[in-house]
Amino acid sequence: MPSTSLIIPFAQPRSTPSYVTLGNNLQCIMCPETTAQGFYSMPLPVPRDLDRSRDVFASFAFGKRTGTPLAPVYALRWYLNYTYGIGSDIINAGALITWTVPSNWSPPILEYVGIPDAPTPLIPGGTLPDQAWFGFALFRDPAHASDTYPTSVVLPLSLVLRYNQLCNFCCP
Repeated sequence: MPSTSLIIPFAQPRSTPSYVTLGNNLQCIMCPETTAQGFYSMPLPVPRDLDRSRDVFASFAFGKRTGTPLAPVYALRWYLNYTYGIGSDIINAGALITWTVPSNWSPPILEYVGIPDAPTPLIPGGTLPDQAWFGFALFRDPAHASDTYPTSVVLPLSLVLRYNQLCNFCCP
């Protein structure tokens, strides 16, 4: 089965934001080392070509604007939650990831991370009902014990979903 990607755009920040730009045009939200920050996505209908019997995966990019302080091993803790609804049914679920920061991570490198690490899907096959709508929240939680990174990171304002397409949308 062919697969495709869908870019999920930013709708609003999780808390009062500080926006930054990497280079001339890559808009990001600053995720400080002191408070949870990230964004909520635009709510969208489940794509008509999404094969709901198959797993859905997600990924995002993040980066930094300053050098990594010398120290032992640092880690960043990210949450990706999703909500889907149809009729009066509202379901919340999500994933957590702790990303180990490489000692040679130097600015302004963007890291592209799958949530959760493949091959585990974000949304297991058979989960999403027909005609449902969904939305996402992606944020860093520096209060969690596993988030030991001592400075801010930046999060571009979108999320990528990867999914399998139904054959009648991709095959002649």
